[in-house]
Amino acid sequence: MFALGPLSFAAPLALAGLLALPALWFLLRATPPAPRRAVFPPLRLLMGAPDDAETPQHAPWWLILFRLLIAALIIIALARPVWTPAAVETETRPSLLVLDNGWTAASAWDDMRREAERLIDQADRDGRAIAVTGTASSGNAPLPVRLGNADAARRQLETLSPQPWPADRDAAAERLRNARDAGQLDSPLAVTWLSDGLNSGDATSLAQTLSGLGRLRIIEPDSGRAAL
Repeated sequence: MFALGPLSFAAPLALAGLLALPALWFLLRATPPAPRRAVFPPLRLLMGAPDDAETPQHAPWWLILFRLLIAALIIIALARPVWTPAAVETETRPSLLVLDNGWTAASAWDDMRREAERLIDQADRDGRAIAVTGTASSGNAPLPVRLGNADAARRQLETLSPQPWPADRDAAAERLRNARDAGQLDSPLAVTWLSDGLNSGDATSLAQTLSGLGRLRIIEPDSGRAAL
């Protein structure tokens, strides 16, 4: 990841194409080869007619600059630029991302997943470690909660999906406390809880655990997305 202040590039090697712009300038200014002359008898009728047409030797300078600008914009687009707000750029703490993935989160899951991907991308741009976990069991042994790089967080996010049973926030809180005690979570953290919007009886326990790990931010579904 290459950054210039708040502007970063996910594929910075593509910017090397900008070095070819001077060569492209000379190519666009090059005069094409002269047309081949051939005798065409009917053209004798036009001999002596005035010819006011003028053919330039190369394209006008403003047209060349316009073409170079288009080429530069294409190269910059291939570098996948990302504008990072200043508030995100100053974050230096590792991140913890908790998602409610019980059946009540199914209606808002697409929005929750996009927000989770955005937060992982932010941690990736900042070079911060991040951990991802869900609150509903998948039926198998839960994966350990530990900080890692953004690629590991994306793989963890791929394993999460809404389950056909409620979230078990008490069990999630216990896993997080065990991870903290085992040294797998370094506090303070930037904690984000993507909630399903329901205040069940175990919501307070999870909120208290998350608050003990760092500053907690809770994101709830938009109006009309939460379960009834």
